[in-house]
Amino acid sequence: MKSMLIAVCLVAVSCCLAADVPGCQHETCTKCIRHRTCIWCSQNNTETRWPSCISDKHPDLEKWLDWCDTEAVEPGMTYSVIKDEPLSDDDEVENIVQLSPQEVNLTVRIQEPYNFTLTYSHSANYPADVYYMMDGSQSMADDKDMLYSLGEQLAEGMKEITNNLYLGFGIFIDKPVLPYISTVPKVTPPYSFKNALPLTSNASAFTDEVKRAEGGTNQDFPEGGFDGLMQAIVCEKDIKWRNLAGILRPNDKRCHLDANNEYNKAIVYDYPSVSQINEMAKLHRINLVFAITAEQEPLYARLSQHIEGATSGVLASDSSNVVDLLTSSLKDIISKVELTQRDHNSHVSVRFFSECKDGEMKERSSQRERLNPVVEVYPVGRQGSLQINLAMHCQCSCAKPGDKGYIVNAEACSRNGTSMCGVCECHEGFVGKACECYSNDDDGTGTISEDSCRQTNTSAVCSDRGQCVCGQCQCKKPADPSQNIYGDFCECTNYLGCTGNEGLICSGHGECECNECRCTGGWSGPTCSCDGNDDKCKNPDTDEICSGHGECECNKCNCQDDRKGKYCDDCPTCSGKCTDYKPCVQCKAFDTGEYDTNKCEADCTQYNITKHEAVEVENDQEKKCSFYDENDCVFYFVYTVRSSDNVTAIRVQEVKECPNPVNILGVILGVIGGVLLIGILALIIWRIYASIQDRREYSKFILSRNEEQWTNNQNPLYKEATTTVQNPMFGTN
Repeated sequence: MKSMLIAVCLVAVSCCLAADVPGCQHETCTKCIRHRTCIWCSQNNTETRWPSCISDKHPDLEKWLDWCDTEAVEPGMTYSVIKDEPLSDDDEVENIVQLSPQEVNLTVRIQEPYNFTLTYSHSANYPADVYYMMDGSQSMADDKDMLYSLGEQLAEGMKEITNNLYLGFGIFIDKPVLPYISTVPKVTPPYSFKNALPLTSNASAFTDEVKRAEGGTNQDFPEGGFDGLMQAIVCEKDIKWRNLAGILRPNDKRCHLDANNEYNKAIVYDYPSVSQINEMAKLHRINLVFAITAEQEPLYARLSQHIEGATSGVLASDSSNVVDLLTSSLKDIISKVELTQRDHNSHVSVRFFSECKDGEMKERSSQRERLNPVVEVYPVGRQGSLQINLAMHCQCSCAKPGDKGYIVNAEACSRNGTSMCGVCECHEGFVGKACECYSNDDDGTGTISEDSCRQTNTSAVCSDRGQCVCGQCQCKKPADPSQNIYGDFCECTNYLGCTGNEGLICSGHGECECNECRCTGGWSGPTCSCDGNDDKCKNPDTDEICSGHGECECNKCNCQDDRKGKYCDDCPTCSGKCTDYKPCVQCKAFDTGEYDTNKCEADCTQYNITKHEAVEVENDQEKKCSFYDENDCVFYFVYTVRSSDNVTAIRVQEVKECPNPVNILGVILGVIGGVLLIGILALIIWRIYASIQDRREYSKFILSRNEEQWTNNQNPLYKEATTTVQNPMFGTN
């Protein structure tokens, strides 16, 4: 026997039209608990400062719980088991119990979850009723023959899974009326559905009935399958389990098998719808397995999604795999359990968390609608269920007559009212928290105006420090006995507004009277923290109090006109304090200047000096200063005197602006290089100029030569150097 623990989380989503009002300022217990974050204490609170209704997020919740008895806190969730039969052993075959407990009572409040555990155990010999229903048309004759030949093998395969096996057989064709079936006289009379064999443990009877089953003919695709399914599901006694051709009447989801185990209302009622099949399958805990051909598999796969616990599988053309198909489907069904519940609704949310095998947590949630519903949790396709009798906290029990929290003419209500959940509901004519006041008002409302408990028309009742009782303020009593609240409107205290130095009342130099200090011993100020000594206000340079431009109040100068500074010695038209602040800025910010470390620590502590990336004047109360230091670097700072505390605040630019050092070698090399460069450039220019001039002169020479014209004359005095003489004897042949 394998068990699985399942945690069930149940939440009431809404209750009694409860309003989601922020805060928990409710006057009655019933109104208080209808708000999901509010808690009510039914303990009498007429003499306490604690409210009866408080938020569960209140910062003083722990103190409130210390005041309120635990038993007096409303609401309290209750859980009780009504029926819890033990889970069945593996060898049990009858009255098997697989789910524990079977019935519980649960009372919850709005939007507050409650977790409890139920256990599911799968029995090894859990009854398996397999009802095989097949198409009886002539086209399925060979499949019927295959089922007959495999009948014994089918039974043996199933018994490997469970020994508590019953087999049944049914056959369907279509509605026995035109145009669905053939009415040829010589053809076997058609029928819609026939219960050929009720469920039995005799496997031989199963194979015999399959062999004897007679088919029929029809005109179109067999559509009587749903008729057969409905009858197979709802005809429990007949099946023996351990619902357009002018047929307008919807299926009635009832059993209609005659003495021959045939469906006799096929021409009366329409085919059942998918939702009707699903409804009956859920009601009777039936798992459907559709064994269909490959071309029909997509259609039946979608159909299975709309019928709880249904699956589909592809059947071979000759049905040779029917045994494997059925055994694998049965194994798949019993190897897992799916929990769900009936009657979905938006008011109750149910979630299941299962833990089995490797501890993987899987969640399934759903919702319900009725206010105090009965939630039935059951495993899909199997017997057994858990019934949760759910009740919601919409009214406090202490507000009902007969409860110990319901007291008529209670002492706490001055015997003028009924105490309900610790709060008085006064009789007519009486008002007040304890019904202690008699109201003779003229408007007949039974209330006393609180206007007489307000100091002004806009002020709070009793200054929020007391209660208006019968038209007069009753001031609260603080937890500290040294503290006191008094006055006609509880407007005065001996501690509020008087806290001074070191947290002492009036700094220990006076008394607090109606939220104001009355100083003694020469002390002054709102909290008596001023000793009356003016020495701290004297300018050390002039020995004048506040430099003659202010008054010393509580050891600090209160400057007049546009003066500022600790001693009122600075102003927009004054020469300024740049020079005075320079040494401290240098030593504090840069560790340079004329002050050494000791003098810097001694003379510069009164300045608030901070360094910044850059400083600029931000308002007309600031001044910017700049100086050169010993390295010819410029440093900047801006100072101002805060009027709130007369402290000089100085903002210093953290990076000085220093000139770059001169590179002598670079300058020399640069000069030499410059001279050489100038000389070379001069030579190049001279050479270019000379070349240009030569070209010009040569061009002029050529031009003048071409323009001159010369005559050829023979000098008469000239004789050539050679003389030619002819030999007279020389002749030619």
